Amino acid sequence: MKPKESKIPPHHVKVRNVLAEILGVDEAECTADANLFDDLGADSLDIIELMMGVEEALDIEIVDETAEKWKTVGDICATVEKLAKGPNEV
Repeated sequence: MKPKESKIPPHHVKVRNVLAEILGVDEAECTADANLFDDLGADSLDIIELMMGVEEALDIEIVDETAEKWKTVGDICATVEKLAKGPNEV
């Protein structure tokens, strides 16, 4: 019996790509529970770059106040999930 392959949603892959590119980390480090600051070395300016990178990669709009609340990779993915369900800005 083959082990189940965990399928990562395409938008999560794009988030990981953006994180790896902007923060200079390996995509494997960009797990949902990885802390943007403590684990991945981001600072407040990186968060703004991440927001713009995610917006561009996924053709969405994220308000600054939402990005300021991001603490983990999972937080970014949750924002993207919410935006995928509707055209409103999050």
